[in-house]
Amino acid sequence: MLFVRLAVFAGGWTLDAAEAVCGEDGLDVFETLASLVDESLVRPLRRPTGEPRFAMLETIREYAAELLDASGEAEGLHRRHCEYVLAEVEPAAAAFASNADPGDAFLGLLDQEHDNLRAALTWAAETDELDLEVRLAAAARWFWVIRGFLSEGRRYFDGIFARTVAAPKPLRALALAHGATLPYRQGDTALAKQLWEEALDLYRELGDAEGAARIIGELGAIAVAESDFDRGVAMYEECAEMFREQGRTTRLAIALGNLGAIANMRGDRETAVSHLTEAIALTREIGDDDSLAINLHNIARAEIALGRLDEGRTALSESIGLARRLGYREVLAYCLGGLAELALLEDDATRAATMLGASEHLFHEIGAALDPEEVESQDRIAAFVQERLGPAQTEELRGAAAAAELDELLEGVASQT
Repeated sequence: MLFVRLAVFAGGWTLDAAEAVCGEDGLDVFETLASLVDESLVRPLRRPTGEPRFAMLETIREYAAELLDASGEAEGLHRRHCEYVLAEVEPAAAAFASNADPGDAFLGLLDQEHDNLRAALTWAAETDELDLEVRLAAAARWFWVIRGFLSEGRRYFDGIFARTVAAPKPLRALALAHGATLPYRQGDTALAKQLWEEALDLYRELGDAEGAARIIGELGAIAVAESDFDRGVAMYEECAEMFREQGRTTRLAIALGNLGAIANMRGDRETAVSHLTEAIALTREIGDDDSLAINLHNIARAEIALGRLDEGRTALSESIGLARRLGYREVLAYCLGGLAELALLEDDATRAATMLGASEHLFHEIGAALDPEEVESQDRIAAFVQERLGPAQTEELRGAAAAAELDELLEGVASQT
């Protein structure tokens, strides 16, 4: 019975998970699981730390799944599995969003349970369990963004958008608010704008001032993507004031960081430094490490543009350290671009070509759209290295950087910064 029930898990499980999902009918999961291990039907996974974890070979799991489908227990077990995954992921996501967790617990949990999350989302979609599906996807949104699973996350949300058209307004608003992030990150600003505008209307109808303020900020990002900087500034200033009134320090810091980013895009570097300095102080205070990594990158680019190369190098180094710990690959891609800018200003064409190649490759790998300022920076660096090194050597260095292990490359960077 336990062997059949364990087929509901994908990518492994812990003892607690097995007991929560499979431990009905007085079944002694601990003793029975030990027997399955002894019979080599279940294998313990090697883990240096943390709770012991178990799995089946895929061919054995497929056989157990066939038996599960024929057992009459499949629907109830899949529901318990989905609810268990949600009960694990949703609080972790909430702690991450509130900065109670700097990212280690939330991201580590989903690194481990990504296959179970996928299985739970698939079951919820196939059985029209909209509430479970939306809440799971909303909880996973930042994991998909930070770890670079943009296309995968977008596929899940595309299905959710279609299935929640007639859903209760709070559920539809939740889906739109979180899901629009994925097309926005991939450069599909038209769709993201449409989704966030609908979300804003819903939050206003629901009287949810905090939700409305968040979406005003998201629409500020759309305005920036459309090069309407005046509207972007107005929207970020509007939501910043709302967040101040609401006492939402985390959200206020994000709005200030975005105002700094807009000032950077306009070439107003001193204003950028002013906004970003306040945003960095707030993110340090509340422990928002992912926003801190972004703001440090942005202030580094402002300092570099102002010719304050040491200040820029220091901020980039800290941003890289945070992004590596979080696994925030998009920030790492931007920081590599910042290191290429530094190399250009220091007249080091070889290093500029290497950092540019690594940045380009990482952006391509995660499927993230570049902001216009980064596109212009890449073009300028490429022209510089081609002039100094020639096309053949430039492409050789960029190709070698693309093929290099990112950790090895960043270890080298750390020693130079």
